[in-house]
Parts: sequence; C-alpha cells; structure tokens
Amino acid sequence: MTVATAGGVPVPRVVATGTWCDRPALLLAWSPGESLGKALIEQPLALRRAREFGAEFGRVQATIHALSPPSETCLYGYSWVAWAGADPDLQACLAGLDTRPAALLHLDYRPLNVLVENEKVSAVLDWANATVGDPRADLARTLSILRMSPLPTGLTSAEARDLLQAFETGWLYGFEEKTGPIEHLAPFCWWAGLAMERDLAPRLGRPDLPWLTPAYFIRVREWTAAWRAESQASCSST
Repeated sequence: MTVATAGGVPVPRVVATGTWCDRPALLLAWSPGESLGKALIEQPLALRRAREFGAEFGRVQATIHALSPPSETCLYGYSWVAWAGADPDLQACLAGLDTRPAALLHLDYRPLNVLVENEKVSAVLDWANATVGDPRADLARTLSILRMSPLPTGLTSAEARDLLQAFETGWLYGFEEKTGPIEHLAPFCWWAGLAMERDLAPRLGRPDLPWLTPAYFIRVREWTAAWRAESQASCSST
C-alpha cells in the first residue's frame, strides 16, 4: 500500500498497525466514494457508462503494474505461482514463457474492491493478497473473478451479462491503452482457475455465500480445463 500510494494510486491511509489474536491488523482512514460494483448496477442499461467505468478500472490496474516495488516487498509476500498448487504441467508452461519485469500484484482487483467518485477511481481496497510477480497473473485473476462471480441481483440474466460484457470490454481497452497488447495470457488464466478453486474450497457451505455450491466449482473447473487445453496447445508448439 505504501508503494501504491507513492506511485499515485489512491489507497486508504494507514492510521495504525497492530496485532489482534495473533493476527496482523490495520486501521485505515475513511475513503470517499461508493463501490464500483454498486455504481455499475445503478444504471444497468447504460452500457456506454459501464465501458467507461471499465476503462478507468483497467487504467488504474495498469498503473499498479507499472510501479517498481522495492526488493524488500518480496520478503513479505508469497509465490503467486504456488497459490495454484503443485501442477507440474502448469509450472513447466509458465517457465517456458517470456518473462516480464516483476510488478506489484493486487490479486483481488475487482469492482467490489474499488471505490469510485465522480466517475473516477477514488480508492483501491483490500490488499491482503498483494505480492510481486508477473502482471499477467493479476490480469488473469481479475478476469476469472469477472467471469466466475455470481450475476448481480435485481437484473435479468441478459441485462447482467450485457453489463458485465461492456465493463470487461472497457477494462481490457483501458488496460491495453497504457500497456500495449496483452500476450500469452492463457497459461495465467489456467493458473487463475486453479487458484480460485483452492482459495474458495474451504468456504464451501458457508451461509453467507449461498452462491458457492458444488455446481459453482464445476463451472470453475470447466474454465480451468478450457484454458489448460489452450495453454498446452500453445506451449507444445513453441
């Protein structure tokens, strides 16, 4: 969060740090705005507005990736690759790709963790997963969340899908506007599917997550299998 603030990314100010029940805790200052997820469904049929929100969302994520985190950050982070578990095929595929400069990764960058005010991002929240690594991992993680999250309530399925598609289109446009074309994303989407399943599996059955059902995990596995097939085809041809 210190690195992000220094780089111009709007992040809540840390008021105090401490430990509670042997777990680290932060007291954060209040941030202005409302969640981007809430702002999107206020006008679900305004697809142009959704694309503009998506472009702003993408530009801020690209700004995060453009930061050069200090080497000490690695000491406090974890291996983003290991989050997907020990899959030797995936690890071999990732190892064969061109490397990118290490970047700051949020790894939970989604509309519910972003606040907006006056159509601009006013704060990026929830940095608990942050680490250092290939920026394509963060991009794939966001894509998996956008594709796999339950549809917004209060909308028809068609309205919700149109809204999310417009937002996703804008997000990728805004991201590539600052970074150039995205290349070789498939193995990272394979990784993101495995990481999502491992992350959510312990929460299955929680009453506050009624959408998290065995059927949901089938969808995640189908996503992962599709990206695995595409990745292995491209990895074997290189």
